[in-house]
Amino acid sequence: MTQILLKNDPPLTSTEFSWEDPVWNANWIESPSWDGKSDHVCVFRRVFELGNDSIVRIHITADQRYVFYVDGKRVGFGPDRGDHYNWFYQTHDLSLSKGSHTIVAMVWWLSRDNNTMHWGHLGYRPSFLLNADGEFNALLATGSSDWEVMEIHGITFTPASFNRQFCLVGGRTNITASEFPVGFERGDDSAGTWVKAKKGPAGFLREHLMETYPSYRQLKCSMIPAMYEGVISAGKVRHAQILDNAETGESLKFFEKDNNAAVANAFQKMLDGGGKFTLPVGVSARILIDADNYVCAWPVVSLGGGKNSRLEIAWAETLYLDTKMYNKGNRDEIEGKFFFGLSDSFVMDGSEERVFEPLWWEAGRYILVTIEAPEQDLDINSFKLRETHYPLDFKSSFECDDDRWESLFAIFKRSLQMCSHEVFFDCPYYEQLMYAGDTRLEILATYTAAADDKLARKAILLFDESRDQSGLTLSRTPTATRQVIPPFSLWWSMMVYDYAFWRDDLNFVRARMPGVRSVLDTFIHSISEEDGLVHTPDGWAFTDWVDAWNPGGTPPGAQRGVNATINLHFILVLRHIAQLEEFFGEKEMATRYRRIAGEVNNAVVGHYWVSEKSLFAEDKEKTLFSEHAQCMALLGDSSPDPDANLKALLETPGLGRTTIYFSYYLLETFGKNNLPDEIYKRLDFWFGLRAKGLRTTVERGDPTRSDCHAWGVHPMFHAYATLAGIRPSEPGFKKVEIRPQPGPLKQIEASLIHPCGGYIELDLKVDSAGKYNGSVSVPDSIAADLVLPGCRKSWTGGKITF
Repeated sequence: MTQILLKNDPPLTSTEFSWEDPVWNANWIESPSWDGKSDHVCVFRRVFELGNDSIVRIHITADQRYVFYVDGKRVGFGPDRGDHYNWFYQTHDLSLSKGSHTIVAMVWWLSRDNNTMHWGHLGYRPSFLLNADGEFNALLATGSSDWEVMEIHGITFTPASFNRQFCLVGGRTNITASEFPVGFERGDDSAGTWVKAKKGPAGFLREHLMETYPSYRQLKCSMIPAMYEGVISAGKVRHAQILDNAETGESLKFFEKDNNAAVANAFQKMLDGGGKFTLPVGVSARILIDADNYVCAWPVVSLGGGKNSRLEIAWAETLYLDTKMYNKGNRDEIEGKFFFGLSDSFVMDGSEERVFEPLWWEAGRYILVTIEAPEQDLDINSFKLRETHYPLDFKSSFECDDDRWESLFAIFKRSLQMCSHEVFFDCPYYEQLMYAGDTRLEILATYTAAADDKLARKAILLFDESRDQSGLTLSRTPTATRQVIPPFSLWWSMMVYDYAFWRDDLNFVRARMPGVRSVLDTFIHSISEEDGLVHTPDGWAFTDWVDAWNPGGTPPGAQRGVNATINLHFILVLRHIAQLEEFFGEKEMATRYRRIAGEVNNAVVGHYWVSEKSLFAEDKEKTLFSEHAQCMALLGDSSPDPDANLKALLETPGLGRTTIYFSYYLLETFGKNNLPDEIYKRLDFWFGLRAKGLRTTVERGDPTRSDCHAWGVHPMFHAYATLAGIRPSEPGFKKVEIRPQPGPLKQIEASLIHPCGGYIELDLKVDSAGKYNGSVSVPDSIAADLVLPGCRKSWTGGKITF
């Protein structure tokens, strides 16, 4: 049973003109019991007969989420996250034998009214749609064949929030076993009352829409493969404690003196597959499990007995030193700390075996299991994690004589895995949303590490199609609540530029250019005739979490006003996109962009350049200065005196410093100016992550909200693209420049996957006199330039030595 990626949506059965939009031979189906507003969980089933062994191709989607089973076997979940204009369906080839079969889909829909909706899972009304190709359409298509539905009882959802934290990841699952059906995944008659499914609206393939243009659920084939799923151990028991009252478990600190070694050992034995753990009647306990890594997973727990026993499974990224949840300390340490987290729960019915798992996966490193057995001994037969993330296949490698990079790459790769699912995430714990500023850096790291660019293409496309009447992209997409961050729209434009160089699909890039022009035109139209500067378009002018700025991360004056960094950012992007326009033959557009960039540049210099400091100020009063403005100026060739400006950036005390996110642009500035030693100074923060017990990159320096925020993986990009110096120098990655900047490193072995196949490989050694020697190779037909101090070599395909 294999998930298939289609290149295009299936063709329509008729090409005849019609005044109406052609439907897709299937309708959405619904549960007649939904009240029109509440959270809803139901199961659809189709029992059918096949006269012969067959390969049945089906296309499946739901509103909002589904898990589907064939003959009781879990096959997949979805749909791939999208928006109303890109409502994705998955395609599967089912290998089925002659005889009777049952397809079952559990569908759930969480309500905004109840504050349980996941902000990244769009919804219209709880529904399910399945289409089948060829002769199987009449047999299986929803809306025309005999589909039934059963409402699921015994399940409720708790809003995802705790201690005033900003959580957008949807309601947590609470199941009461006595009401929750057994055997629903098999479509058993005994599971409950099955009724005829209600026929809903027709399914429309977006590709074939002509006139009606429904404003919701325009169907489109999936762009990405199935998510990785694998069963792993839950981890190591760090603490076990018998409680007077299970409700007090989360409010207690962890102290070694309270640890019950016998309970901890017994629970660990169960985790390791050594038999069941039994909690005696009348006892309450809490068990803290350390996964020893960051994990995104469904907890899957098999329970027995324990009538009316309650199991709560809470997840946290780390433990806290105080109840305000600001101070975390070393993430490896638990002594004297508090646990606060998001939790799912299960109430047992006394059965010999029930298996519990929440509807949506959880995230974090620490798992707190709180259990109580008021009426009967409770057996926990097994406790596993079904891990999930996008199936990134890391192909590239980087080795050097600084051993710290080995553990740092492990952190980078894990951070990328945990923030790559159906879309890129800012963080898996708090938001699970794809923001353009974060995503650009995640994509760049992915380009250097893996050949697969499907998730990057999906991100670029969804941001392109998120543009509203303002001309700007949304800051995050898909999202239930629209938000615009104008600087992020500019960074999306640079995503398109990056893709043009790092990957070889210029038709895809060309199709994005109208959206890029839309973004740039919005900024161009916001240039004031009075001062010649861009006045920030409406939206949140977030740039970086700088302590010297305001709490909203906006540079001085930028919010509904004018600011140097925003203007210099605009100039940088305008000049880069002019290169693309020229490459695509749009010389007039390139000339226009360069002219406007020059005009705004002159205005910025006039209003913000402080010659005696050789710095750009953030404000017209010339009182506030930051690294951000200097980076944008130096990267965008906007400085009237770049050498002096660079020197001032390095030597001026008190500049507003770039944080983890915006440091990418600072490191780019150092790389452009051949300052690898300065890069290394800033890497001390990342080199210190493991010593703090971290397994992933954080959102910002402590105190930080998120311990897993993939905008912090960008030094992975710089390892390949700056220290090893491997970068495409022509669109389509047809030509590469290798300009190593090893800095303090004496040896680098880098192998970077090329999107057209093969690797770019650098073996560099630096002797005691500072002389470079080694070899470099590139795939056949790829042109290359090797740039070394005082030396430049050019060739096409193959290996050279130096």
